[in-house]
Amino acid sequence: MTSVTRHQDLPRALSGPYTSLDGLIASRREAEALVLRPSRRATRLLAGGHQSRLRGRGMDFAEVRGYQPGDDVRHIDWRVTARTTIAHTKTFTEERERPALILCDQRAPMFFGSRVRFKSVQAANIAALLAWAALRGKDRVGGLLLGHDAMSQSKPQHSDRAVLTLLSKLNEYNRALRREQLASPARHSLSEALCDLRRTTKTGTSIFLISDFSDLQDEGLRHLYELCQHNSVWAFAIYDPLERDLPPAGSYRVCAGSREAEVDTRSARRRAQFAAAAQQRCTALQSALTRLGIPLVEVATTDDPVSTLSRVFQRPRRGAASA
Repeated sequence: MTSVTRHQDLPRALSGPYTSLDGLIASRREAEALVLRPSRRATRLLAGGHQSRLRGRGMDFAEVRGYQPGDDVRHIDWRVTARTTIAHTKTFTEERERPALILCDQRAPMFFGSRVRFKSVQAANIAALLAWAALRGKDRVGGLLLGHDAMSQSKPQHSDRAVLTLLSKLNEYNRALRREQLASPARHSLSEALCDLRRTTKTGTSIFLISDFSDLQDEGLRHLYELCQHNSVWAFAIYDPLERDLPPAGSYRVCAGSREAEVDTRSARRRAQFAAAAQQRCTALQSALTRLGIPLVEVATTDDPVSTLSRVFQRPRRGAASA
């Protein structure tokens, strides 16, 4: 397995081959800049931090419109009414809670990295940031953790303790990863995990999938199709740069579990074939998810997870309408 280089310019996120519980907890501060704004509207409205399209009494001012029979007279905008001589009333956006459920892959194929951190660590970074951001947005947070030899699911709850329990189990699965496991298949497939989500997830949930999706098959896509009908689904594909492009021309010793081999990258043709095959896999995943309407965010092991999520989930400008 290739060694990991620690970059001094990425101090905010965990690096290396393993996570630490303290590091996952400390990401709470970085998550304060994130506002999760799923693209689809939940069908069940509860008290919470996301805005719905319904108008009524709520926390945030929405607009001023002409008075209609049945409007609350306490919300009449007397200044606009006096200026236009036509009765106008203020409307407000109601707030709703949206459960957030995070699927994080911590199986042996994720236990790989050539620069900065392993894929399993980057997946944990993303999961922790999303969990803290959802909790800060007053949403209930739950998760489905996919370890190499086990799988566990927690129901969405709105509490610090729920997130801490989730991160503790995530750290446990991460630190159980070993090089020797690469030679044996994982006990549970991604399709099994998605099947569990489909059976247990309530309508109106924000689902965040974090994996390299190396074993996403047609069965898994069918489960994703069902999940997308009544939920908001995001996919975060974790990859290492070495999986996209071979290293500079030379001879390298690589290992997978107890197996070792020499890889010669001096052939320009072999390098081109490797890059083409990698691009084909990326295109196939993107096409499959696009057909389902699932946004795909590709995250390299060298990326700063905070900056990556900040680009995806930007804080809305003051006064801007939210979906």
